[in-house]
Amino acid sequence: MTRISMRWCCVLNRRSGKDERPMFMRFTRKFKFQTSLARLFYVILAAALCGCVPIRGTGEKTLEDSFSVMIYNIWDLNGKRPAVEDVVEVIRSEGVPDLILLQEVRGEKMTFSLSEALGLRHCVYHGFNKRNFGVAIVSRYPLTESGFLDFKASRMNRGALKAVMMVKGRKVRVCSVHLDRVESIKVNKGGVEISWGNALNLLTREISEETVRSRSVDELLAWMKCDGEGSVIIGGDFNTVLFSKAIRRMADVYEDALWNMPDYFTGSYIKSTLPMDPRLDYLFYSKDLECLRGEVVRRTAGDHYPVRAEFVSPQRRRGR
Repeated sequence: MTRISMRWCCVLNRRSGKDERPMFMRFTRKFKFQTSLARLFYVILAAALCGCVPIRGTGEKTLEDSFSVMIYNIWDLNGKRPAVEDVVEVIRSEGVPDLILLQEVRGEKMTFSLSEALGLRHCVYHGFNKRNFGVAIVSRYPLTESGFLDFKASRMNRGALKAVMMVKGRKVRVCSVHLDRVESIKVNKGGVEISWGNALNLLTREISEETVRSRSVDELLAWMKCDGEGSVIIGGDFNTVLFSKAIRRMADVYEDALWNMPDYFTGSYIKSTLPMDPRLDYLFYSKDLECLRGEVVRRTAGDHYPVRAEFVSPQRRRGR
Protein backbone atom coordinates (compact mmCIF):
# COMPACT_ATOMS: atom_id res chain seq x y z
CA MET A 1 0.00 0.00 0.00
CA THR A 2 1.38 3.42 -0.97
CA ARG A 3 1.51 5.92 1.86
CA ILE A 4 1.04 9.61 1.06
CA SER A 5 2.64 12.02 3.52
CA MET A 6 1.67 15.70 3.67
CA ARG A 7 3.13 18.65 5.50
CA TRP A 8 0.99 21.55 6.53
CA CYS A 9 2.57 24.99 6.99
CA CYS A 10 -0.06 26.19 9.41
CA VAL A 11 -1.88 23.55 11.46
CA LEU A 12 -2.88 25.42 14.60
CA ASN A 13 -3.82 29.05 15.06
CA ARG A 14 -1.71 30.05 18.05
CA ARG A 15 -4.18 32.65 19.29
CA SER A 16 -7.46 30.75 19.03
CA GLY A 17 -6.18 27.15 19.24
CA LYS A 18 -8.48 26.34 16.32
CA ASP A 19 -7.60 23.55 13.91
CA GLU A 20 -7.16 25.24 10.52
CA ARG A 21 -6.39 22.15 8.45
CA PRO A 22 -8.57 21.64 5.35
CA MET A 23 -11.94 20.03 6.07
CA PHE A 24 -11.23 16.84 4.08
CA MET A 25 -8.02 16.27 6.06
CA ARG A 26 -9.83 16.48 9.38
CA PHE A 27 -12.59 14.18 8.08
CA THR A 28 -10.06 11.64 6.81
CA ARG A 29 -8.35 11.52 10.18
CA LYS A 30 -11.66 11.11 11.96
CA PHE A 31 -12.72 8.37 9.52
CA LYS A 32 -9.47 6.46 10.02
CA PHE A 33 -9.89 6.74 13.79
CA GLN A 34 -13.45 5.41 13.63
CA THR A 35 -12.41 2.58 11.31
CA SER A 36 -9.65 1.60 13.72
CA LEU A 37 -12.17 1.60 16.55
CA ALA A 38 -14.46 -0.64 14.51
CA ARG A 39 -11.66 -3.11 13.88
CA LEU A 40 -10.72 -3.08 17.54
CA PHE A 41 -14.36 -3.66 18.46
CA TYR A 42 -14.53 -6.82 16.33
CA VAL A 43 -11.33 -8.16 17.85
CA ILE A 44 -12.55 -7.45 21.41
CA LEU A 45 -15.93 -9.00 20.57
CA ALA A 46 -14.33 -12.19 19.28
CA ALA A 47 -12.10 -12.39 22.34
CA ALA A 48 -15.05 -11.84 24.64
CA LEU A 49 -17.03 -14.56 22.93
CA CYS A 50 -14.16 -16.95 23.62
CA GLY A 51 -15.09 -16.73 27.27
CA CYS A 52 -18.83 -16.90 26.68
CA VAL A 53 -19.11 -20.20 24.85
CA PRO A 54 -20.54 -22.84 27.20
CA ILE A 55 -18.26 -25.86 26.98
CA ARG A 56 -19.80 -29.31 26.73
CA GLY A 57 -17.68 -32.31 27.60
CA THR A 58 -16.83 -34.58 24.67
CA GLY A 59 -17.28 -37.75 26.71
CA GLU A 60 -16.62 -41.28 25.59
CA LYS A 61 -20.16 -42.60 25.29
CA THR A 62 -21.03 -44.19 21.95
CA LEU A 63 -24.54 -45.21 20.91
CA GLU A 64 -25.30 -48.12 18.64
CA ASP A 65 -27.31 -45.91 16.29
CA SER A 66 -24.71 -43.15 16.08
CA PHE A 67 -22.50 -42.47 13.07
CA SER A 68 -19.18 -40.67 12.81
CA VAL A 69 -18.12 -38.03 10.28
CA MET A 70 -14.78 -36.48 9.35
CA ILE A 71 -14.03 -33.52 7.07
CA TYR A 72 -10.54 -33.22 5.67
CA ASN A 73 -8.78 -30.97 3.14
CA ILE A 74 -5.78 -33.01 2.00
CA TRP A 75 -3.94 -30.67 -0.39
CA ASP A 76 -0.30 -30.31 0.69
CA LEU A 77 2.23 -29.56 3.41
CA ASN A 78 5.28 -27.41 2.65
CA GLY A 79 4.64 -27.84 -1.06
CA LYS A 80 4.55 -31.65 -0.87
CA ARG A 81 1.39 -33.48 -1.86
CA PRO A 82 0.59 -36.23 0.67
CA ALA A 83 0.53 -39.82 -0.52
CA VAL A 84 -2.56 -41.96 -0.04
CA GLU A 85 -0.79 -43.89 2.73
CA ASP A 86 -0.11 -40.65 4.66
CA VAL A 87 -3.77 -39.60 4.51
CA VAL A 88 -4.95 -43.07 5.49
CA GLU A 89 -2.61 -43.10 8.50
CA VAL A 90 -4.04 -39.79 9.78
CA ILE A 91 -7.64 -40.96 9.37
CA ARG A 92 -6.98 -44.32 11.01
CA SER A 93 -5.29 -42.68 13.99
CA GLU A 94 -8.71 -41.59 15.27
CA GLY A 95 -10.56 -44.68 14.10
CA VAL A 96 -12.03 -44.89 10.61
CA PRO A 97 -15.26 -42.82 10.55
CA ASP A 98 -18.48 -43.87 8.81
CA LEU A 99 -18.39 -40.85 6.49
CA ILE A 100 -15.53 -38.68 5.18
CA LEU A 101 -16.08 -35.39 3.33
CA LEU A 102 -12.88 -34.60 1.43
CA GLN A 103 -11.60 -31.48 -0.31
CA GLU A 104 -8.72 -30.98 -2.75
CA VAL A 105 -8.59 -34.65 -3.63
CA ARG A 106 -6.28 -35.26 -6.58
CA GLY A 107 -8.64 -37.09 -8.87
CA GLU A 108 -11.02 -40.02 -8.98
CA LYS A 109 -8.16 -42.52 -8.73
CA MET A 110 -7.05 -41.11 -5.38
CA THR A 111 -10.65 -41.21 -4.13
CA PHE A 112 -10.96 -44.91 -5.01
CA SER A 113 -7.58 -45.66 -3.43
CA LEU A 114 -8.59 -43.99 -0.15
CA SER A 115 -11.94 -45.77 -0.18
CA GLU A 116 -10.31 -49.16 -0.66
CA ALA A 117 -7.51 -48.60 1.89
CA LEU A 118 -9.97 -47.48 4.57
CA GLY A 119 -12.45 -50.27 3.94
CA LEU A 120 -15.22 -47.79 3.05
CA ARG A 121 -16.90 -49.32 0.01
CA HIS A 122 -18.92 -46.38 -1.29
CA CYS A 123 -17.54 -43.15 -2.78
CA VAL A 124 -18.28 -40.35 -5.25
CA TYR A 125 -15.94 -37.71 -6.67
CA HIS A 126 -16.32 -34.55 -8.72
CA GLY A 127 -13.44 -32.51 -10.12
CA PHE A 128 -13.47 -28.76 -10.50
CA ASN A 129 -13.50 -27.42 -14.03
CA LYS A 130 -9.98 -27.24 -15.52
CA ARG A 131 -8.46 -28.32 -12.19
CA ASN A 132 -6.61 -31.48 -11.22
CA PHE A 133 -8.46 -31.75 -7.91
CA GLY A 134 -11.98 -31.74 -6.54
CA VAL A 135 -14.28 -32.85 -3.72
CA ALA A 136 -15.23 -36.37 -2.67
CA ILE A 137 -17.51 -38.31 -0.35
CA VAL A 138 -16.35 -41.66 1.05
CA SER A 139 -18.82 -43.71 3.09
CA ARG A 140 -19.35 -46.98 4.91
CA TYR A 141 -22.99 -46.86 3.83
CA PRO A 142 -24.51 -46.79 0.32
CA LEU A 143 -24.53 -43.45 -1.53
CA THR A 144 -27.26 -42.54 -4.03
CA GLU A 145 -28.72 -39.47 -5.77
CA SER A 146 -25.40 -37.64 -6.08
CA GLY A 147 -25.23 -34.15 -7.57
CA PHE A 148 -22.80 -31.27 -7.97
CA LEU A 149 -23.23 -27.51 -7.63
CA ASP A 150 -20.92 -25.11 -9.47
CA PHE A 151 -20.94 -21.89 -7.46
CA LYS A 152 -21.84 -19.03 -9.81
CA ALA A 153 -20.19 -16.60 -7.42
CA SER A 154 -16.92 -18.54 -7.49
CA ARG A 155 -13.91 -17.15 -9.34
CA MET A 156 -11.95 -20.37 -8.84
CA ASN A 157 -14.45 -22.95 -10.17
CA ARG A 158 -15.27 -24.19 -6.66
CA GLY A 159 -18.41 -26.09 -5.75
CA ALA A 160 -20.22 -28.64 -3.59
CA LEU A 161 -20.89 -32.37 -4.01
CA LYS A 162 -23.89 -34.00 -2.36
CA ALA A 163 -25.35 -37.50 -2.06
CA VAL A 164 -27.90 -39.43 -0.04
CA MET A 165 -26.47 -41.85 2.54
CA MET A 166 -28.61 -44.58 4.08
CA VAL A 167 -27.52 -45.00 7.72
CA LYS A 168 -29.15 -47.98 9.45
CA GLY A 169 -32.46 -47.32 7.74
CA ARG A 170 -32.21 -43.54 8.03
CA LYS A 171 -31.82 -41.24 5.01
CA VAL A 172 -29.15 -38.57 5.50
CA ARG A 173 -28.20 -36.00 2.86
CA VAL A 174 -24.45 -35.36 2.97
CA CYS A 175 -22.45 -32.64 1.24
CA SER A 176 -18.73 -31.88 0.75
CA VAL A 177 -18.00 -28.17 0.20
CA HIS A 178 -15.03 -26.12 -0.93
CA LEU A 179 -15.34 -22.32 -1.15
CA ASP A 180 -12.98 -19.80 -2.74
CA ARG A 181 -10.02 -18.69 -0.70
CA VAL A 182 -9.44 -14.96 -0.18
CA GLU A 183 -7.71 -13.85 -3.38
CA SER A 184 -5.66 -11.09 -1.76
CA ILE A 185 -3.84 -13.62 0.44
CA LYS A 186 -0.77 -15.10 -1.18
CA VAL A 187 0.05 -18.72 -0.39
CA ASN A 188 3.51 -20.21 -0.95
CA LYS A 189 5.23 -23.44 0.05
CA GLY A 190 6.15 -22.07 3.44
CA GLY A 191 2.63 -20.91 4.25
CA VAL A 192 0.54 -17.77 4.28
CA GLU A 193 2.25 -14.49 5.05
CA ILE A 194 -0.07 -11.82 6.36
CA SER A 195 0.52 -8.81 8.59
CA TRP A 196 -1.61 -7.91 11.59
CA GLY A 197 -2.97 -4.90 9.69
CA ASN A 198 -4.02 -6.99 6.71
CA ALA A 199 -5.45 -9.63 9.01
CA LEU A 200 -7.64 -7.01 10.71
CA ASN A 201 -8.78 -5.68 7.31
CA LEU A 202 -9.65 -9.21 6.23
CA LEU A 203 -11.50 -9.92 9.48
CA THR A 204 -13.55 -6.73 9.11
CA ARG A 205 -14.51 -7.51 5.51
CA GLU A 206 -15.44 -11.12 6.21
CA ILE A 207 -17.62 -10.12 9.17
CA SER A 208 -19.35 -7.05 7.73
CA GLU A 209 -19.33 -7.29 3.91
CA GLU A 210 -20.70 -9.53 1.19
CA THR A 211 -17.96 -11.75 -0.22
CA VAL A 212 -17.59 -14.55 -2.74
CA ARG A 213 -17.91 -16.94 0.19
CA SER A 214 -21.13 -15.45 1.59
CA ARG A 215 -22.72 -15.45 -1.87
CA SER A 216 -21.64 -19.05 -2.43
CA VAL A 217 -23.23 -20.01 0.89
CA ASP A 218 -26.50 -18.44 -0.31
CA GLU A 219 -26.33 -20.70 -3.38
CA LEU A 220 -25.50 -23.72 -1.23
CA LEU A 221 -28.41 -23.18 1.18
CA ALA A 222 -30.88 -22.70 -1.69
CA TRP A 223 -29.58 -25.86 -3.38
CA MET A 224 -29.90 -27.98 -0.24
CA LYS A 225 -33.37 -26.56 0.47
CA CYS A 226 -34.62 -27.90 -2.86
CA ASP A 227 -34.39 -31.44 -1.44
CA GLY A 228 -36.92 -30.65 1.27
CA GLU A 229 -36.82 -31.59 4.94
CA GLY A 230 -34.66 -34.30 6.46
CA SER A 231 -31.34 -35.01 8.10
CA VAL A 232 -28.37 -33.12 6.64
CA ILE A 233 -24.59 -33.15 7.12
CA ILE A 234 -22.58 -30.39 5.36
CA GLY A 235 -18.85 -29.96 5.81
CA GLY A 236 -15.68 -28.78 4.21
CA ASP A 237 -13.23 -25.97 3.68
CA PHE A 238 -15.19 -22.69 3.86
CA ASN A 239 -12.02 -20.57 3.67
CA THR A 240 -13.40 -18.00 6.10
CA VAL A 241 -13.28 -17.26 9.81
CA LEU A 242 -15.71 -17.67 12.69
CA PHE A 243 -18.46 -15.01 12.82
CA SER A 244 -18.05 -14.15 9.12
CA LYS A 245 -21.21 -13.52 7.09
CA ALA A 246 -20.81 -16.88 5.38
CA ILE A 247 -20.56 -18.84 8.64
CA ARG A 248 -23.36 -16.86 10.33
CA ARG A 249 -25.68 -17.68 7.43
CA MET A 250 -24.84 -21.36 7.68
CA ALA A 251 -25.48 -21.20 11.44
CA ASP A 252 -28.92 -19.65 10.83
CA VAL A 253 -30.01 -22.93 9.24
CA TYR A 254 -27.66 -25.61 10.61
CA GLU A 255 -25.72 -26.33 13.80
CA ASP A 256 -21.92 -26.17 14.07
CA ALA A 257 -20.56 -29.52 15.31
CA LEU A 258 -17.91 -27.75 17.41
CA TRP A 259 -20.31 -25.39 19.15
CA ASN A 260 -20.20 -25.97 22.92
CA MET A 261 -17.10 -28.10 22.40
CA PRO A 262 -13.60 -27.37 23.75
CA ASP A 263 -12.24 -27.07 20.18
CA TYR A 264 -14.69 -24.37 19.04
CA PHE A 265 -11.90 -21.79 18.65
CA THR A 266 -9.17 -24.25 17.70
CA GLY A 267 -7.54 -23.46 14.36
CA SER A 268 -7.74 -25.99 11.54
CA TYR A 269 -5.43 -24.28 9.02
CA ILE A 270 -1.81 -24.68 10.10
CA LYS A 271 0.10 -22.65 7.47
CA SER A 272 -0.84 -19.29 8.95
CA THR A 273 1.97 -17.06 10.25
CA LEU A 274 -0.32 -15.43 12.83
CA PRO A 275 -0.01 -16.35 16.53
CA MET A 276 -3.43 -18.05 16.39
CA ASP A 277 -4.31 -20.39 13.52
CA PRO A 278 -7.75 -19.73 11.98
CA ARG A 279 -10.51 -22.30 11.75
CA LEU A 280 -11.42 -22.55 8.06
CA ASP A 281 -13.02 -26.01 8.16
CA TYR A 282 -16.59 -26.44 9.42
CA LEU A 283 -18.96 -29.35 9.95
CA PHE A 284 -22.66 -28.46 10.08
CA TYR A 285 -25.69 -30.65 10.79
CA SER A 286 -29.47 -30.29 10.73
CA LYS A 287 -31.37 -29.64 13.93
CA ASP A 288 -33.07 -33.06 13.89
CA LEU A 289 -29.70 -34.63 14.72
CA GLU A 290 -27.70 -34.45 17.93
CA CYS A 291 -23.92 -34.07 18.06
CA LEU A 292 -22.47 -36.31 20.75
CA ARG A 293 -18.91 -35.04 20.39
CA GLY A 294 -16.80 -32.92 18.05
CA GLU A 295 -13.10 -32.15 17.83
CA VAL A 296 -10.26 -30.86 15.71
CA VAL A 297 -7.87 -33.75 15.07
CA ARG A 298 -4.38 -32.40 15.76
CA ARG A 299 -2.63 -34.55 13.22
CA THR A 300 -2.42 -34.11 9.46
CA ALA A 301 -0.62 -35.00 6.25
CA GLY A 302 -1.49 -31.63 4.72
CA ASP A 303 -2.08 -28.00 5.63
CA HIS A 304 -5.46 -28.55 7.31
CA TYR A 305 -6.36 -30.45 10.44
CA PRO A 306 -9.36 -32.78 10.05
CA VAL A 307 -12.54 -32.10 12.02
CA ARG A 308 -14.38 -35.12 13.40
CA ALA A 309 -17.78 -35.54 15.07
CA GLU A 310 -20.31 -38.18 16.05
CA PHE A 311 -24.06 -37.82 15.53
CA VAL A 312 -27.28 -39.54 16.51
CA SER A 313 -30.97 -38.92 16.02
CA PRO A 314 -32.57 -37.67 19.28
CA GLN A 315 -35.74 -39.63 18.42
CA ARG A 316 -33.75 -42.84 18.18
CA ARG A 317 -31.88 -42.01 21.37
CA ARG A 318 -35.12 -41.47 23.32
CA GLY A 319 -36.61 -44.63 21.86
CA ARG A 320 -33.86 -46.88 23.21
